[in-house]
Amino acid sequence: MALKKHKTKKSRRGKKIAGTKGKTLGMDEIVDQAQRILISSGSEAMVAAMEKIAAKAANPDGRPVNPADFLTTVATYFVYSNQSAAMALLKRVEVLAPEALKPRLLMANIHDSLGKWNMAREAALEVIRSQHATPDEVLNSANLLIRFENSRFIVKAAWEAFIRLNRPLRWSGPLLFIALKAAEWTLAEELISQIRKAYDAGQFTTNEGMRSHLLWCDDEKTNQLVVRAWAYKFQIPNHNVIAPPYQENPDGRRLRVGYLSSDFREHPVAHLINGLFRHHDRDNFEIFLYCSGWDDGSIIRQDIMGHCEHVYSVSRLSDTDTAELMRKQELDILVELNGPTQGNRMGVLAHQPAPVSIGYIGWPGSYGGRVVHYIVADDYTVPPESRKHYPEKIIYMQNTYMINDHKAWQLPPPPPCERLELPKDQFLILGMFNSINKVREPVWAVWMQILKQVPEAWLWILDPGPAARQNLGKSARKHGVDPSRIGAAPKLKHDAHLARLQHCDLMLDPWPYGGHTCTFDALFAGVPVLALQGNNIAGRVGGGILRDAGLEELVQPDPDAYVRKAVEVLGNPNKLKRLQRFVREEVPGGIVFDARKKTRQLEAAYYQVIKRAAQGLPPADIACGTGY
Repeated sequence: MALKKHKTKKSRRGKKIAGTKGKTLGMDEIVDQAQRILISSGSEAMVAAMEKIAAKAANPDGRPVNPADFLTTVATYFVYSNQSAAMALLKRVEVLAPEALKPRLLMANIHDSLGKWNMAREAALEVIRSQHATPDEVLNSANLLIRFENSRFIVKAAWEAFIRLNRPLRWSGPLLFIALKAAEWTLAEELISQIRKAYDAGQFTTNEGMRSHLLWCDDEKTNQLVVRAWAYKFQIPNHNVIAPPYQENPDGRRLRVGYLSSDFREHPVAHLINGLFRHHDRDNFEIFLYCSGWDDGSIIRQDIMGHCEHVYSVSRLSDTDTAELMRKQELDILVELNGPTQGNRMGVLAHQPAPVSIGYIGWPGSYGGRVVHYIVADDYTVPPESRKHYPEKIIYMQNTYMINDHKAWQLPPPPPCERLELPKDQFLILGMFNSINKVREPVWAVWMQILKQVPEAWLWILDPGPAARQNLGKSARKHGVDPSRIGAAPKLKHDAHLARLQHCDLMLDPWPYGGHTCTFDALFAGVPVLALQGNNIAGRVGGGILRDAGLEELVQPDPDAYVRKAVEVLGNPNKLKRLQRFVREEVPGGIVFDARKKTRQLEAAYYQVIKRAAQGLPPADIACGTGY
């Protein structure tokens, strides 16, 4: 939603319409008016008021305003900040213009962000199959659909729409996401080349998703410029909203820490961060949870909720109302767990609802120097020579900054190989359970080299979908590898996934964006992981985890060394067994799975950053001790 104090000199909403009595209204005024009515009288009254404006208004050229188009335009400004208001407007548009496609796309994205994936998929399919869909609408729907149904139809429709638009840079990033999900590597490299040329020319507003950007670019300087452009694009102000002052309670009340995320559900972030919630010191910390996602009924969600004293669902609250809720609860620290990923609520942080804000675990990098005061890292993921690329102040953890909850779990017994259709008796099993969009052709080529040099090796990957499976098979044959030596594992619930991982002999980590949760899972299942040294936080996390697990010998400096190490380990049964025994027997009791100790470090850091705020000092880099 729009706050006047967030406006820049140039209006974010440039469209003008002529209101009654010849008065010209800007979308700034209209959306602010809609917001006021929404707060005072509710969504039904707000929709009615917007219809009245549309009925009496005209465009600057004198043409009457189309009510459905007008309501759709207003809805776009609420899609991220107040989804309930956006949905109310869009449902009215459905009545006024049942054939309109743009409202369906907006509704599909809202359904997606609320976890209503079947509804999101159906709405997007309706758009992409329509003969009346514009190329932009086709690309928008394809970008959503590729996550649910990896088919050649979606890739083909998106590519043809891109060509019809004359290959604009603004669509190269979203189309790259589609290409990587389908392992369409020739197309992916063409798009990466187009985007890289734009960055080399100093053009950073490419419409590229931030996580997709890290899938191919590991240059920290470029990463920072791109995320900064992203922050400006979404009009996240640079701390021009004053955070509430920190006031120490004379009665020595507990420190109030809030956690904001859309991922308190069956999600990798939930499985990691629960290690923090489980071990928080309740005598000294009062924990507030703000869920901007949905209740999926999962065990992990129930477990997280049980560890936190105050739980609030804010998915249907506006950014302003969410921030106001936090201010009323007088938070001392707000920890954001999404970063610039899908489902984020950065607009809440833009209101600075707490004296100190921290970005943690959900995003491996900078927030663009805006919104949060601190990010959490360690001296491996952000070594001294890289510090200049991260404008936020850094809370440096001892050992890896990544926390996990694995030590609280029971490792399930492995199922029989026959049930998994694994050729365990004939082959060594190489596992790769990261999403296929982390794998580009150069990475795949390295893995094919390993399979060629180790004939008894068999690659087991997470099923990437039919289009990607077909492309991977073609690429394997091109590299001289029989596709029958590559198996696709279906997605399973987390317990069943951990059980099957135990059949792997060695895990292969991709790059430049390596495994994070996947690396923890593999080590917990007793499987060594082979990784490449990274060049940014996203690429270094896996190496940092392996270093702390005592497996630094498996972190290689370049692809050639990666191949040599794989061949050496797989070709030496005694060495492989020694590594596996070390992972099974020594790693579980080490620092890498000690969530209690890591929680104490974070809590000590919380005290340090809030002490600076209480003294009126600006944020500064913090080195965590072992506790407090």
